[in-house]
Amino acid sequence: SGVTQGGTITVEAETQITAGEINSSAQIGNGGNVSLDPTGDVEFDSIDAQGGPNGEGGDVFVESTNGFIRVTDSFIDQNEINASISTAGGEGGGSITLRHAGGPLREPIAPFEVGNSTTNGTAAAITSGEFTISPERTFPGSHTEGNIAIETDDLPEDTIPGEKPVLPPDLNNKCAPIDVALPEVEDGYREDFEEYLGRSSNKPTPTLVDTCDALGRIAALTGVKPAVIYVAFDNNQLQLILITEKGEYIGKSPQDVTSDKVKEKVQEFTNAIGDNNRAEVDIPGYSDTYKSPATQLYNWLVKPLEQELDEQNIDNLIFIMPPKLRSLPVAAFYDGEKEKFLIEKYSVGLMPSLSLTDLRYTNIIDAQVQAMGASKDRTIEGEYLSRLPAAKIEVSIPFSLSNAWQGEGGDTFLNENFIQRHLIRRGDRPFGIIHLATHAKFEAGKEPEEQFIFLSDQPLSLDDLPELRWGDSPAVKLLILSACETAVGDEQAELGFAALAFQSEVKSVLASLREVHGVGTLPLMAEFYNNLKQGQIKAEALRQAQIAMLEGKVYFDQDKNKLILSGEQKGEIELPKDFSENYTGKNITDPYYWAHFILVGSPW
Repeated sequence: SGVTQGGTITVEAETQITAGEINSSAQIGNGGNVSLDPTGDVEFDSIDAQGGPNGEGGDVFVESTNGFIRVTDSFIDQNEINASISTAGGEGGGSITLRHAGGPLREPIAPFEVGNSTTNGTAAAITSGEFTISPERTFPGSHTEGNIAIETDDLPEDTIPGEKPVLPPDLNNKCAPIDVALPEVEDGYREDFEEYLGRSSNKPTPTLVDTCDALGRIAALTGVKPAVIYVAFDNNQLQLILITEKGEYIGKSPQDVTSDKVKEKVQEFTNAIGDNNRAEVDIPGYSDTYKSPATQLYNWLVKPLEQELDEQNIDNLIFIMPPKLRSLPVAAFYDGEKEKFLIEKYSVGLMPSLSLTDLRYTNIIDAQVQAMGASKDRTIEGEYLSRLPAAKIEVSIPFSLSNAWQGEGGDTFLNENFIQRHLIRRGDRPFGIIHLATHAKFEAGKEPEEQFIFLSDQPLSLDDLPELRWGDSPAVKLLILSACETAVGDEQAELGFAALAFQSEVKSVLASLREVHGVGTLPLMAEFYNNLKQGQIKAEALRQAQIAMLEGKVYFDQDKNKLILSGEQKGEIELPKDFSENYTGKNITDPYYWAHFILVGSPW
């Protein structure tokens, strides 16, 4: 800082910059310019480049070429604004340019948040005097207000230097004319999970504008139009609340549909679809016993909203469910009139609540994979765990397909190497997908410390998951658990299952409700990874994998002893002899084998 004029401050670095308070202000004249330009992250307390009453503020330029910007502190500037960066001056404010690598078109992805400096953003306001961006605002792409510019590095390859780049659309326009709170059930459902887990999300509950803004961003960035469906019971009567990017509540209350009726039909549905004997026989009146309750649940939970879903061209349904419905295989809901399963019309997923879910889009195609599993039978603390003969093949799937997974690097650990030490995330191993081919059990009446994922030699409880640091930046984007067993209909078991993403601090979890063995797991996982490689969002990649199984486009060739994948290339996976002898004759077109795989958390 200076009296008549502030000095210029320039810092360049090959890696990253970490600094405290940066002060180039002037008491009387012009403030000094500030330029920070590292290759990696830049983190500092604040920048005061204010000019005095007879001067202008200095210009501020901060660029993180391959990382994020974090401004962690604030001060009160000459206009009594609590600011992290201020270039105000008596004769005019200096420009502010913050350029980061967190834009939505390629990794790393993290929106710039004014009011949250945890990952990419400022603790307080950004102001040039005439223009101010105040907390709390989130910018997934580039944004300009006056002489304040927040820019991403996601420029199209054909952008000509010096020309204004064509960036993703500004998605910060309000989607609703009046902002209101989310339905009361949002807070109630969040509290259910927080009370069960004994921890708070420490995140504010999003409003209607926050929610429809997030849905609009997803639609703009992915081309998939999502909708949130709250299912609740008010005075024992079924209530449906639909929220889309249009920013309005659409409420429906099907007549005379009580909580008891729905839960009775849910039990009938889950019993029928989970009957593997039914799946393997062709007996009229028995093989398709699931269709009657599946149709009734569709008629109650989806059909009342069909007109709005069709009018808005919705592609993706996100269900936020009440107790007893939180682990439903919704993919197998059945439209009896059109004779289609729900996944033939929409991609689907479950969320515990909006406030417990990271709603931001992240591209997963370049993520590293950490694949681990246990193929041998074993006993852990008195719990016998049967062998998973397909686990060895399963953990190799991301790396062995004809067009290998595009993420650079990755590891596999099987049996005795499948231990907790290899699951702890470190800076030198920032895997974005964790695939666990192992038993996991969410049992009736059990507390979080009694709900387990089983490693090679020990159980890992829900309470243990935060210790694995999967939420460290950049957070794990997807956890896959392919051999879960969940006590469907039990509140505590469902809380454990549906809380996996929040408790493990990952964006999304793809998990099975039942242990359907490799006969269902192998084709689904192979198709799922193939679909992810093509750039599909997680929910759509799962949907297409399930449809491939339903339509018989992925199948076991017993003569060749191979799994044949769908698509023009028809990739093949060699099967071990003991696997093919016991499992390849199964009817994997039945929903028993594909509907029990559910995406929990962010579907994007």
